[in-house]
Amino acid sequence: MKFRGTNFLEMIHPAEARQRRVVLFIKILLYTFAAIVGVSLILVGVYFGTARKVYSLSEEGKQNLEAASNEISALNLEKASSYLGDAEDNFSEAAKNFSRLKFLSIIPWVGNQYDAAAGLLQSGVQTSSALRDLVGVAEEIISVTGDAEAVVKGIPAISGETSFAEISPEKKRELLQKLFEAPPKLQGAKAKIDLALLALDQVDEEDVAGQILKVLAPVREALLKIQGTLAKAIPAAEILPKIAGYPEEKTYLFLLQNSDELRPTGGFIGTYGIVKVKDGNVETFDTDNIYALDGAAERFLRITPPAPVGKYLRVGAWFMRDSNWSPDFPTAAAQAEWFYRAEGGREKKIDAVIAVTPTFIENVLRQIGNIEMDGETFTPENLMDVLQYKVEKEYYEKGIPEVQRKDIVGKLGENIFDRLSNLPSSRWADLFRVADEALTERHLLVWSEDQELQTIIVREGWSGKILESDGDYLMVIDANLAALKTDGVMDKKINYSISKDLSGNLRAKVDIIYKNNGTFTWKTTRYRTYTRVYVPEGSVLIGGSGMMENDRIYDPARRLGKIDVGEELGKTYFGAFISIEPGKEGTLSFEYTLSEKIKSQIDQGLYKLLVQKQSGTIAHPLTLNLNFGKNIKQAQPAEEQKEWGDAVYKLKTDLREDKTIEIGF
Repeated sequence: MKFRGTNFLEMIHPAEARQRRVVLFIKILLYTFAAIVGVSLILVGVYFGTARKVYSLSEEGKQNLEAASNEISALNLEKASSYLGDAEDNFSEAAKNFSRLKFLSIIPWVGNQYDAAAGLLQSGVQTSSALRDLVGVAEEIISVTGDAEAVVKGIPAISGETSFAEISPEKKRELLQKLFEAPPKLQGAKAKIDLALLALDQVDEEDVAGQILKVLAPVREALLKIQGTLAKAIPAAEILPKIAGYPEEKTYLFLLQNSDELRPTGGFIGTYGIVKVKDGNVETFDTDNIYALDGAAERFLRITPPAPVGKYLRVGAWFMRDSNWSPDFPTAAAQAEWFYRAEGGREKKIDAVIAVTPTFIENVLRQIGNIEMDGETFTPENLMDVLQYKVEKEYYEKGIPEVQRKDIVGKLGENIFDRLSNLPSSRWADLFRVADEALTERHLLVWSEDQELQTIIVREGWSGKILESDGDYLMVIDANLAALKTDGVMDKKINYSISKDLSGNLRAKVDIIYKNNGTFTWKTTRYRTYTRVYVPEGSVLIGGSGMMENDRIYDPARRLGKIDVGEELGKTYFGAFISIEPGKEGTLSFEYTLSEKIKSQIDQGLYKLLVQKQSGTIAHPLTLNLNFGKNIKQAQPAEEQKEWGDAVYKLKTDLREDKTIEIGF
């Protein structure tokens, strides 16, 4: 007999009924557990062979990778490629078999181990395939010369003692052709390495067994190194053949920018040249004194100079020597090319403009060795002192005509090119490193008429352009105007601070502290600079200090100068003149309200700052003191630990390279 929803026995003996229910529940659990164990035993019996096969295939894959590594070291690339192909097959087959054990992924803890092992197998597949692609590229390039030393930074090099000069013209062209064709293959290899890392990144390491973690860490580290290598190798392979004059001859306008006489893109253009390159050979390298070109143009060219150039150089016309007034190198390079043509330059076709500072040349000398020439020994340490003495003073003492005083620059350049072409290929990696540093630190700048090439140059950060920023921005640009080579003895520090005023606006202040360590000589004098500070568009000037109308000679009354305000290159800029006597210090300051956009970003919990260095400068100290009025939760780069836990971000660093700061609230 039953009542609705109630067992009649429970009404009579409720305690006994509850006991029976508990016993029944336990029995059900036991039967269920027994069934799971039984099914598991059956599965283990069925899949034990699969697990053993996966292990065996993985071990074979590992052994094949090790064998491939040994063959690469022995320069047996064909055998290495074969081993890598076997390794890829091993890991692919292992992954296929391992997928049959996917049921394990639903079991707590065990599932994490399954996912980790599956990620490792997938990374093994992609890594083996990527390395095989790279060895294939190396084989193709090496086949041009018949032997190889190694794959250096992702770019194959020929025999360690073979120089570029010793390779026949036909072989050079074929070598450049192989490099020209390499980028798609290198990009494919990088895509596979990216996938291998993605497979590892999807592993939840918190619940992974220690033995698997020990494997994950070194595998990830190795893949990151390969990824970094390919990130440098791909743009190099995209650019090098074209720069080297393959498949067509290239003509370059060469600018030597003297950073001891600092100008916006790196230095005063005292020497220019025309360089023609074809299939890796420098066909022509002709240099000349910039005044030879400018002087001839003074009779017919009357271009109004930028106002500070006219005022502080006391000139009424603008010429090529002052063409790099814009701190944006693509703009300045196009301006230099325009002046070259307008002033009667003979070359009708210019493919690119290349600018270098003495810092780059000094670092090249460290790789190729000292150069003996005309009774002088040029070393990295004395290069600029000797060169400047010869072109600024000795030429006059020896009665050398003005138009010939910089011939030595061309002769030195020819010696450097000759030494570079005879540099053993075992040293090429060091040379690539020097070039990479020069591009990153902007002592070597390139602007190309070829839009495809220019896109790559911009993408890699080699263009010297004023960078876009979606947050706060700062760039300090000095222009030495009639202060000889005094930048060579100047110390400069940049301090940047932010605080909130009573209205809640963000007030920013930039202090540029100059110290003139020189004396009055033929080479150094009082420092005279027109300084521009580029800040986010829409920033509003509050005021400043330290600006001068002119130096103590041209303005004995020592009147206070004005601050120029303008908009260009997507930024607001403030500009002013300051002069520092030898042995003295001076500070130029600008104070302004940051744009509402920056304030809004901070209100939303994020502050970003890009500090861009001036081309040609070397590691100016930079101090940040940023008070946001709200507690900082995280920052990159981090402050010293003693500074944590408040609303102020303090950092002392330098501007060897651009600096990016991100702060979260």
